[in-house]
Amino acid sequence: MGPCRERSGSVRLHLLLAIQVGVIMVLTLLLLRKETSTAEQSFLTDLQQHLPQPTHRQGKRYAVLAFGLTRSTNWTLPSIEKHLFKPIRDAGGSHDLFLHTFTLDVLNNDWSGEHVTYTHQDDYKLLKPTRFLVTPEAQFDLTTQNLSDLTHYPWQADFRESTIRNLYRTNYSLQLAWALMLGHSVEHNITYDGFIATRSDVAFLNPVDVSSRVLAPYSLFVPEIFGYKGYNDRFAFGDLYGMGVYASRQVTYAKCGVEWMAGINPEHLLRLHLEEHNVNVTTTDLKIVRVRATGVLGRDEKKLAQYACASGYQYACGWRCGNNGNDFRCPYNNKFLNK
Repeated sequence: MGPCRERSGSVRLHLLLAIQVGVIMVLTLLLLRKETSTAEQSFLTDLQQHLPQPTHRQGKRYAVLAFGLTRSTNWTLPSIEKHLFKPIRDAGGSHDLFLHTFTLDVLNNDWSGEHVTYTHQDDYKLLKPTRFLVTPEAQFDLTTQNLSDLTHYPWQADFRESTIRNLYRTNYSLQLAWALMLGHSVEHNITYDGFIATRSDVAFLNPVDVSSRVLAPYSLFVPEIFGYKGYNDRFAFGDLYGMGVYASRQVTYAKCGVEWMAGINPEHLLRLHLEEHNVNVTTTDLKIVRVRATGVLGRDEKKLAQYACASGYQYACGWRCGNNGNDFRCPYNNKFLNK
């Protein structure tokens, strides 16, 4: 990519999304303000002051942000229910789910090798979202037809144009899920005790421990695995500020003046983004795997499923095949879905 400069295409894309969701949120917050913020006050600090304040109640209430393609929700849902939603309920808590996804006719993903007719248009309904937004991917992509309008970074060598575009789609999907949550919180006077962000195509191989985590201000918990010299960008749990920064990582993707280096990846950019905004990150032993639209696992996740299966989690055995039962490269076997 060429030298870093302001991109007109990026401006158009930001404006489109602001019109779609963000403007409504900003106007709502402005109506709630009691005094004018100084220029030095950050948006998130101001937001924290004007959202509904905590009230005494039984159990904790969490906001779950589901983002990206729901390309495999029919396979991942049992693990999401068992290891994310159930632990919250068992601790006496509850959750609201805010989802953004894309619709498309054909899924072409060079990184994962997926080139299939997309048959998961309505799978987001399986997650029973509190609020959701579905965007046609083709219309979204029209806002930035030239890749040079998207990025100035020298990405790692095996990142093709389709891979980089998918990164931007995913980031904006998260940003829109966050906007849906803000609107719902203000409209219904809800204060959430914690915020969870998860890609819609991940399966959980062990429980998400949210109820015992102490959410200090400016904090975020991410899985230790798949950090790739940065931070895992597929799942996070944090407070209002920490998650607000996490959900706005597209800002660092689009801005100029960020550390220049060869072979950068999204995990490294996420680390730079969180550090720049003083978010305290703690890594956890949460094990999650991506599931493709074809039902197979991501390239680095097979050993995790193999270990989980050997440890007694029968659901993870759905990817096992081969004569000796040690091959986990196969499409998911539905007979293991509810085990």
